[in-house]
Amino acid sequence: MDKISEFVSSFDQMPEDEKVRLATLLKSVTNPFIGKPSQEKVDAAHLLLNFATRVLDEDVVPYSDSVQIISELRQAFKPPAKLDAHKIAFDKLYNNLQTTDLPKPKFRLSTLPTIAKASLGLMDGMYIWAADPNVGKTGILIHLAMDLLVSNPNAKVLFYSADDSATKLLKRMIAAHMFQTSQNWSPIKYVDTPYDKYDYREGRFTFEPKTVAQKAITYEWLKKAHRDGRFIVISDTLGLEAIEEKLLEMGDDTTLIVDAAYKIDIPTGKDDNDIDRKIAEGLKSIAVRHQIAVCCAKDARKGNTRGAGIKGDTGERRGSKIGLEDLRGSVRWGYEADFVCTMWREESEAYIKCSIVKNKIDNFAGAFTLQNWPEYNGYKETTEVTT
Repeated sequence: MDKISEFVSSFDQMPEDEKVRLATLLKSVTNPFIGKPSQEKVDAAHLLLNFATRVLDEDVVPYSDSVQIISELRQAFKPPAKLDAHKIAFDKLYNNLQTTDLPKPKFRLSTLPTIAKASLGLMDGMYIWAADPNVGKTGILIHLAMDLLVSNPNAKVLFYSADDSATKLLKRMIAAHMFQTSQNWSPIKYVDTPYDKYDYREGRFTFEPKTVAQKAITYEWLKKAHRDGRFIVISDTLGLEAIEEKLLEMGDDTTLIVDAAYKIDIPTGKDDNDIDRKIAEGLKSIAVRHQIAVCCAKDARKGNTRGAGIKGDTGERRGSKIGLEDLRGSVRWGYEADFVCTMWREESEAYIKCSIVKNKIDNFAGAFTLQNWPEYNGYKETTEVTT
C-alpha cells in the first residue's frame, strides 16, 4: 500500500507519465484479488481498477475524490489486526455478568446429546476425536458439521480436510444431511445419481421417488448454506495463517473442523514430531484467539509398546478402551486439548464405543455408544451414558 500512499500524497503534482505509470502498477497488482472469496476485496479491487482506468484514459480525477477512494481501498486491503484474546475473554465474561439468565449452550446438537451436554454445546476450546484408522473419525466430524448447520441457523462451519477431495467430502455431507433430516436415506455412492440401490435379483439400479426428491432438497440446502457464507470446505493443503484468514472472512459463530491435521502446512520443523507439536499448538492458539471450537480428528498410536490393549500380531485394538495416552504423535495434543473423546469398535461393526477421557469444558466425563451406518454417514446414540 506504499505506492497508494505515494499516489495520494502527490497526485496533483505528478507529471502525466508518472500518473500513468502508477495507475498501471496499481491495476496490475490488484488483478489477483478478483475472484477471491472475500466480497469486500473483490469490490475494493474493482473500485481500484476503475480508478486506475480513469487515470489511464486521461480522465482527470479530482484530488479530493482520489483521497476518499484510496482511503476506502486502504481500509479494505488492510491486513487483519492481531486479535486480543484477553480483551475478548474479559468482554465475554463481563457481558455474562450483566445478565440474570441461566448459562445457555453455545450451539444445539440435536443428534449427539452426550457431546452436547459434556461440551455445553461446543463451547470455545480445542476438541479431539481419537480412534484407530477406519473407525469413523471423518464420519463423526462430517455428522457434527451437518448437525451444527441444521440445528443452528446462525452457525457457520469451516471444514478442512486435505485427505479427500471436495467432491468426496460433499457426497458424504449430503448423505449425512439426509440421514439427520429425513426418513429417506441415500447411500453415499448414489447421492450424485438418480438411484439409491442396486437390485441384484433383477440386475438393475432402482430408486424411490421420495429419496430422489430429498436429494434435490439437500443439494439446494447445502448450496444456499455455501452462498450465505455459512459453510466452506477446504480440500487443499494450507498453513495455519491461511486457515485463520478464512476464519476471519467467515466471522462470528464459526466452528473450525479439521479432519487431516497432519497435512496442515508447517514450513519448518526439526522432525515429524516437532511439526506435529506445532500443529497442535497452532490449532489451540486459533481456538483461544478467536474464542471458537476447533474440532480435530486424531489417530490412536499403533504397536504393542504403548496404548490400551493393542494386539501385537495385528496392530488392532478390539474390546479395549482407548485412553488419553493413546494419542498418536506429539504429547502436546493431550496437553493442549480441552476435550478428548476416544472411539473404538468392539465385536460388532455396527456400534462404536465412545469415552470422554478429558473435559476441561464442564468436567463431565462418561461413556456412550453410537450406532453407525457407514454407507449413509449416519450415527445415532443408542445407550444411557455411564460415568
